[in-house]
Amino acid sequence: MADIQDYPTSSVHSAPDIIPLYEGYPPGSEKWNWEEKAVNASSWAPRIVYDVVTPAIQVFRPACANGTAVLIIPGGGYHWLSVDQEGSTVAQWLNEQGITAFVLKYRTVHSNSGHPLRDMLESWHCINQADREKLAAVQQMAVKDALLALAHIRDQAAAYRIDETKLGILGFSAGGAITLSAACCPLSVEKPAFLALVYPGVVDTATLSIPAGRMPMFLTVSADDWLGLAPATLRIAEKWMAAKQPCELHLYQNGIHGCGVTPKDVPMDGWKDRFTAWLRWNELLPA
Repeated sequence: MADIQDYPTSSVHSAPDIIPLYEGYPPGSEKWNWEEKAVNASSWAPRIVYDVVTPAIQVFRPACANGTAVLIIPGGGYHWLSVDQEGSTVAQWLNEQGITAFVLKYRTVHSNSGHPLRDMLESWHCINQADREKLAAVQQMAVKDALLALAHIRDQAAAYRIDETKLGILGFSAGGAITLSAACCPLSVEKPAFLALVYPGVVDTATLSIPAGRMPMFLTVSADDWLGLAPATLRIAEKWMAAKQPCELHLYQNGIHGCGVTPKDVPMDGWKDRFTAWLRWNELLPA
C-alpha cells in the first residue's frame, strides 16, 4: 500500500459539513462511472448508501468541544454503509460527550443488481476468484480512504478546534476491520491516538504490524453475534495484549449486530457506558 502522502487531499477553508477527501477521481477507481445511491433498507439498517464513488467525511461539532475527536467508520460488508445507525446517530451521541465527530463515507463494491444487501449475502456464499479480488481491492481502497480522512482531520485540527493527540477511530463491523488495518498500516505515518472496535469484521491478525507507540484499544462484541465475530474479536485482543498495548474487551452474552448506539434491550446496550468510562480512564474525556 502506498504512503498516504502520495494522494492529493482537498483543503478546507470554511469547514463545510461534508468534505470530499480527494481532488478529482480517487486513485484506483478512476473508471467508476456509477452514481451513489441511498435507500431505507430495514429496521436493522434504517438508511444505507451504496455504490460510493466519492469518499468524504461529514463533520459533527458539539456545542461545547473538549478537544477529543473521533473518526467514525460505519459497517456494511464493503457493499454498503450504515450511515445512520453506525454513523450520524453515533456522531450525535459523541457530540453529547463534547467529542467532535467525523463520519467517513468510503468506497464500496459496486452493486450490479441494485440490491446491495442481497449482493453482500450472496457473495458470502458463492464468492468466486474474480469477486474475491474485487472485494480485496475495495478493502484496500477503504483503508486508504480512512488514512486520508485521518490525515485531513489532523492537518485541520486547529480549524476543528481539536487536540490532534486525542484523535481516535471508532469502527463498526467492516468499519472495525478498516480501523484496525489503517492503524496497523506499516507504510503510513498517520496513526490514531486510540481505537474502538464494535463487533469488528474479521482481520488476519497474523499479518498485523502492531504500532510501537502507545495506542489504547477498546473492543466489544456479543457471544451470539450472528456473523460469529466473537472468536475473531478475542484474537484481536490477544494480539494487542501480546504487543504490550493497552486493551479493554467487553464480551456480552447477547447483542445485536449492527445496533450502533441504538438501544435494543440486550446486554450489549451497555457498551456505550463502558466506552465512555474507558475514555475517561485514558484521559480522553474530563473526569
